[in-house]
Amino acid sequence: MESIAFWAQVITAAGVLLSAVMLIPIIFSLKKANRYAAVFSSSDRFFTILQIVRTYVYAAEQLYGNGKGQEKFEYVKKALIDEGIISNDSGENDRVRALIEAAVRELKYLERD
Repeated sequence: MESIAFWAQVITAAGVLLSAVMLIPIIFSLKKANRYAAVFSSSDRFFTILQIVRTYVYAAEQLYGNGKGQEKFEYVKKALIDEGIISNDSGENDRVRALIEAAVRELKYLERD
């Protein structure tokens, strides 16, 4: 009787060990897939933010007309904050400001045609 219990424990331990060994590649695969998903979702988020910035820049141009660049910039910045997109005014590497400036340049280019 004791030998049956012993072998049952050995088989159970072997099964647990085998399951753990089989799970290791699955866990690494899931981590890798998660990294790829993060890249794609951050890429999608960037293009969404870019489209929102363009929309507010175009709206500011319609609302304020020619000139009044600082007022238009403040309008866009406030609208983006309301959307949850916050700029970093303290540094030169402010991506939100760069997106706003790029959208303004794009708008001027489109108006030339």
